[in-house]
Amino acid sequence: MEEHTPLQHEDRVKKIYGGTKPLPDLPPELHEVIVNNLEGDKNALKQCALTCQLYRPLAQKILFETLVFRVSSDFNSADRFLDNVLKASPQIGGYVKLLSICEVNPYSSPDTGNQLVESMPLVIPAFVNLVDLVLGGALYKFQFSHLKPASQEAIINKCESLRGSLTLRHIDDVPLRIFRHLQRVETFNINNVSFVSDGHDEQVAEQKLYPGRIKRMKLGDSTMDKSGTIYQFFKKEGFGVGYLESLSMDMNRRGLQALPATDFEAARWLIRSNAASLRVLDVSISGNVPVNLPGDEPLFDASKMPLLEELTLGGVVCSSAADIQTGPISLGWLSRHLETISAGQKLKRVTLRPAILGAALVADNRLDFEGLKYFEDLIVDKVLPSTDSFSVDFRIWDQYDTKPAREQIQKRLPTLQALGRLSF
Repeated sequence: MEEHTPLQHEDRVKKIYGGTKPLPDLPPELHEVIVNNLEGDKNALKQCALTCQLYRPLAQKILFETLVFRVSSDFNSADRFLDNVLKASPQIGGYVKLLSICEVNPYSSPDTGNQLVESMPLVIPAFVNLVDLVLGGALYKFQFSHLKPASQEAIINKCESLRGSLTLRHIDDVPLRIFRHLQRVETFNINNVSFVSDGHDEQVAEQKLYPGRIKRMKLGDSTMDKSGTIYQFFKKEGFGVGYLESLSMDMNRRGLQALPATDFEAARWLIRSNAASLRVLDVSISGNVPVNLPGDEPLFDASKMPLLEELTLGGVVCSSAADIQTGPISLGWLSRHLETISAGQKLKRVTLRPAILGAALVADNRLDFEGLKYFEDLIVDKVLPSTDSFSVDFRIWDQYDTKPAREQIQKRLPTLQALGRLSF
């Protein structure tokens, strides 16, 4: 058997008795690469943290990068994190980059917040490097008012230092003053949220909101004081103005009536105020009722957006359950917006998403043939030459059969059908 002699002149070389060659020590950067490649495999990362002193902090940084606090009337993971993790290893608080807080019991009572009164104000400040915060779950409503005042303050104050994103979803009773703590947030998402005023709002009633540096904003159905949409509040306070690069608005997804003209104008103001910086605009005007443009005025003017690259527009064409009468089906509201694209404008993508709620309504006696022809000619002559990618994605609903409606649309928009621009 060949005899191996240890290399005495290399400090960074180890002797491996079971191998054929000495193996040099790996630099720290490569150890980090090895552990990072285990991202997504929690079991492997836990083994690294438990069995290797060198890999322990590297694995913990990944394991605790995302943290979810689930709260119910008889369980609170924030308490467990404080007692079992943070007290023993306070440095782990600095590893948390994304924090999500949600209720797991849709029928929870205000007593749920009692469990958070001690742990939350102690835990939240420990996340000194927090980038993204999510409040509310994907399914159940989170009652922000269930939290004790100290816990609410800890969360709102943490928004002050967020440099990434704030997401509010399926959550009620969020204090309006949270908007005064978003100076550094770059991404702001809300969906199915109700905001409320409180005593703090009265104290700062004369102060204007700091516009902040929000670049990406996604707005779903949200109300202020459980009546009216959030758009008028944004306009009054000048919130989200001047820096937006991407704006997504689902203006009236659940509403059974058309938005009032004041809300429509406020939403249009938000787009117009960011026209110079917008690159992506995604607007769904309605979800249950036919689109009704006040004064037949479009919501936006694409020609005033010099940086615009992607445009998506959707809304209800007709609805068998709605009382709003918009006349024969012509897709005229889509035409009004497409007309604003200037001749010299070049877009990467334009997507139209008309919705038909009641396929039986798509019949000859309900169709405006001239309006549909104008819609198609406008796309072929003006829009297609200005875009790299274009499609009309119909959503058709009916409890019986949607095939006749699809065939009618294909028949009345023959050129777009032949070009493969229609989908259902």
